[in-house]
Amino acid sequence: MALTADHFDRINTFLHARIDPLLDDACEADNTDLVIALTALARAVESNYVIGKDLFNGEGDELTRERDVELRWDALTVIAYEWQRHPDFVRAFELSADELGGVAPLPAAA
Repeated sequence: MALTADHFDRINTFLHARIDPLLDDACEADNTDLVIALTALARAVESNYVIGKDLFNGEGDELTRERDVELRWDALTVIAYEWQRHPDFVRAFELSADELGGVAPLPAAA
């Protein structure tokens, strides 16, 4: 099984389910520093997710696509690993692209 866009969807959903409630609570408590930190974390997750997904849609040249997907995946798994004891954490969130079988190729052009 290779690393696919579905992996990015699943890890993004997992991370936002952890971060968003914390951010909401911090906003309600008016904890400015925590809001800033959690907002930065949420933005890091979202930017790595969006760019990773775009690469599966054929964005970027083929030569660097695989490496860029791997870098985005690694960034997300490092964050997700902090919740490794959470019941929704899945083993794929701690695996590298190579351990998942590499990056799935783009579909052949018709």
